[in-house]
Amino acid sequence: MGKDFQNKIIGHFELKQSENTEGDELEVVYLLDKNYWGKGLMPEILCEINNYANSLNKILIATLNPENTKTVKTLMKVGIEKEEWIIHDEVKTLKIWIKPPIFKSKN
Repeated sequence: MGKDFQNKIIGHFELKQSENTEGDELEVVYLLDKNYWGKGLMPEILCEINNYANSLNKILIATLNPENTKTVKTLMKVGIEKEEWIIHDEVKTLKIWIKPPIFKSKN
């Protein structure tokens, strides 16, 4: 890794089943230090995680407020398969399915 990333925590990433997922889905949740936005880290990480999820026969999803334009832009770079609104406790959230990798992983 480059000098900028040595011995620093620059973000947080989760891959999990949640109230938003079905049996074959995993939700991605992440946070990245603002100083590292725009460097291509999250699209690269999401692509690798997508490959990993695919090897488990899982589909990646993300839930978000569509006004979070930075996250929408990041997910668009990775590829959006479909989207729909979900409502939990009167809170409306956008659920996005991330496109599977072009090449299927071998099991």
